[in-house]
Amino acid sequence: MTARALPALRDFARALLASSPGGVTLSFALLLAAGLTEGASLLVFVPAVQLLQDGGSGNHYLAPLLGAVGLRYALGPVLVLCVTLISLRALLMYAKSRYAVRLHLGFADSLRLRLYRALGDARWDCTRTLLGADLEELLTSGIDRVQSGVWALILLAQALVLLTVYLTLSAFASPAITVLVGVAGGALLLGLHGQRRQAALLGKRLGEDRQASFRELSALVHGLKVAKSFGTEAAHAQRFASTVDATRAGYLRYAALTAKSALMFQTAAGMLLATAIYLGARQLTLDLATLLVLVFCVVRLAPYLGQIQAFAQELLFALPTWQRVRELEARLLAARESPPLGGERFALRQAVQVDGVSVRYPGGARLALDAVSLLLPAGSCTALVGASGAGKSTLADLLLGLIAPDSGGLRVDGQLLTPVLARAWRRRVGYVPQETFLLPESIRVNLLLGDPDAGDDALWSALADAAADEFVRALPHGLDTQVGERGARLSGGERQRLALARALLRRPLLLVLDEATSALDAGNQERIGQVLARLQGRVTVLLIAHHPSLVEQADQVVVLGAGRVIEQRQRAARPAGHEPEIGSSRGERLSIASHG
Repeated sequence: MTARALPALRDFARALLASSPGGVTLSFALLLAAGLTEGASLLVFVPAVQLLQDGGSGNHYLAPLLGAVGLRYALGPVLVLCVTLISLRALLMYAKSRYAVRLHLGFADSLRLRLYRALGDARWDCTRTLLGADLEELLTSGIDRVQSGVWALILLAQALVLLTVYLTLSAFASPAITVLVGVAGGALLLGLHGQRRQAALLGKRLGEDRQASFRELSALVHGLKVAKSFGTEAAHAQRFASTVDATRAGYLRYAALTAKSALMFQTAAGMLLATAIYLGARQLTLDLATLLVLVFCVVRLAPYLGQIQAFAQELLFALPTWQRVRELEARLLAARESPPLGGERFALRQAVQVDGVSVRYPGGARLALDAVSLLLPAGSCTALVGASGAGKSTLADLLLGLIAPDSGGLRVDGQLLTPVLARAWRRRVGYVPQETFLLPESIRVNLLLGDPDAGDDALWSALADAAADEFVRALPHGLDTQVGERGARLSGGERQRLALARALLRRPLLLVLDEATSALDAGNQERIGQVLARLQGRVTVLLIAHHPSLVEQADQVVVLGAGRVIEQRQRAARPAGHEPEIGSSRGERLSIASHG
């Protein structure tokens, strides 16, 4: 092992032990028992050979042991005992292998689930800066490499245990040759330190290459329409091919490294075997039985030395990925939100108040929000407009409880929204983003993301509120119609209305539409406008939009610029009983084109 890798290795081993103390202990106990049983079978092999030579005329240590169980010291009982021990060893190794497989698969699955949950539990200000492709790489192929490292660690422990057993047996046969083999093997392992270090470097480089590959794949998958419209498919393919080539080259270098180690150990094994036979037969004049045991031990010792090198390299190859996983997990856990409290703590009857809020993102040159104050009366609709980068989405994230302000506060009916209450508040908020998120499942499954316990009546009611019930009823399978990847089987307007229905299914106190209508045509804009008119007085709405026909329906318009409120206007009161058509003037027509 390399000195730099020792802290990571200790952490890796401790994590494996902590994941299943009983499983690790049982696997090691079975492995140790299998090694001792194999050693015992070899010790029984010596008298078996001697019985073939002298017919049992000598007195052997095995004779009293057999006599104690009513068996005589003869070739037949000795061979039966030898076969029994070999079979017992095979049974123990079988049990060990089953437990070891469960152990390493369980560890990898537990790590993957832990990381996945930590991602979901972390604050948005932490996760928003992470690259999706990097997360996908770690959660899939990255943890697969960690899983290979766990298996390498288990096999490394197995090789060390069995090496110890065979060194002990070899010492019984010939201490001098055992010392020779041990020193030669140790010198060879020490001499291959550079290759183990190179394996660790290759593991780190491979992780970087795999990240690059996932990033390029993600870029094409999520931007395929743009790529095809620009005719850049070939350029994407070329960049992806370069990442694939780099990954393959890394694996080939690692394979060559492993093959080189195996070559050196096989050559050394032949030299050690020849030396052991010569010294045992010519210099130490060992009898045939002892010499056979010695030869067998040396033959088994050399491969275990090679396995120690190979499994150590594989473990070092996986450790950089393990460190990346642990660093990400630690980062996410440090940003973990407080456990959710009951959403019934909130009842929006008065207003949502943004009180002198300032927000600065890490590394930001200026404040994303600078002393922003505004009031969203219960049941009102507030339109938020401003140029790109004005702070609209940051304000939406604040109102959603996704981020906490650096100064100032957010109050719901006078109750300060603290980080402890943020998750409970989000349960009472509906959100419709510009880019609709839909699972490649049925309409029913996608709606139930808003409320998993909702029945069909509630689903149809939410669809009706979102002006989406007619098009869903017209689909071949209604609620059970598959929407396709990212909702590809639906039009843009249908996807947005489905997302709106999902948000309304939550029975939100606050509904945030974050430029959810910016990509819709005039017809769908009008439908969304009709929905907002029906929600008037029932739900508090924050509408981030630029289309005049929607903004004009708002009770107030807030204009942001460079993170500040630069204008705030209220809609003039309507005459009682007057309901203008969507898109017509509501008292004072609000001119916002200059702020779009």
